[in-house]
Amino acid sequence: MMQSPSQCHDLARRLADLEPDLSDGAARIRAEIEGRRDLAEVREQDRVRTELRDAVTRVSESLEIDGLDATPLDTAVEALTTTVAARIGTLEANANQRKAAVAAAAGAGTGGAGPAAHPAGGRSRGRIPRGYHRRDR
Repeated sequence: MMQSPSQCHDLARRLADLEPDLSDGAARIRAEIEGRRDLAEVREQDRVRTELRDAVTRVSESLEIDGLDATPLDTAVEALTTTVAARIGTLEANANQRKAAVAAAAGAGTGGAGPAAHPAGGRSRGRIPRGYHRRDR
């Protein structure tokens, strides 16, 4: 199928006319792909933000902290962090006070000689050593 020179010239002109549309189409396809990628990224960020908000709500409910539902997420996380740190500080202070009270009681119970003078060597866990009777206390 041999084509005449005029037909070849006509086909070349038609192809040349399509060239701007082809490059414009490639740019549109590229823009479409970038738009879909950006949309997927925004949806993922929204999903993560929703999961984080749910987690913050559950934690604040378990800690009996009210009012964090309506606050911005970063403020709510900061408030939770502050509250938990304060509660940990309180628990540590209470534990230190208990230790000090136990040490003071152990020192007072042995005539001030400290835990080493205790019959169990400072390691009493309710055990009574042999030859030692409760009535001897």
